[in-house]
Amino acid sequence: MKRYKCFWNGLPAHCMVINILVHSVKEPKAHWQNAFAGELRQAIVIEQNGYSFTIDNEHGEGWHKATVEMGSPSASSHHLLGYTTISEVKEEHIRREYNRSAQLIMHETYEGWVKVTFPDVHKKMVALKSGLDEHRKKF
Repeated sequence: MKRYKCFWNGLPAHCMVINILVHSVKEPKAHWQNAFAGELRQAIVIEQNGYSFTIDNEHGEGWHKATVEMGSPSASSHHLLGYTTISEVKEEHIRREYNRSAQLIMHETYEGWVKVTFPDVHKKMVALKSGLDEHRKKF
């Protein structure tokens, strides 16, 4: 599989871009990927210092974080906990542009899923967001 230069936490790393089939995970029960279980998505495997992990790249968010943002903790990413690798992504098909609009739709889909599937968790999410919004108004 082709390895690309990237970064994580500002330090050099390597990554591979793959197509995956998303699995449902048991814990945490309301993990974002459970709303998309059974879907095919693009993902990035980050390797650094003998450790590897996988982040979503369906809308270019992962590539953006690992390259443009140099893996900065201030840039968002969605870690994947369970999946099956389907294939390597050819270089010309790597999603290199971050589609923020599509990412927002993904978040809306996830929140709708949580509201229906785990209403108690959804109520806590809404309360947390409300508290954060109130806090931000102070600054």
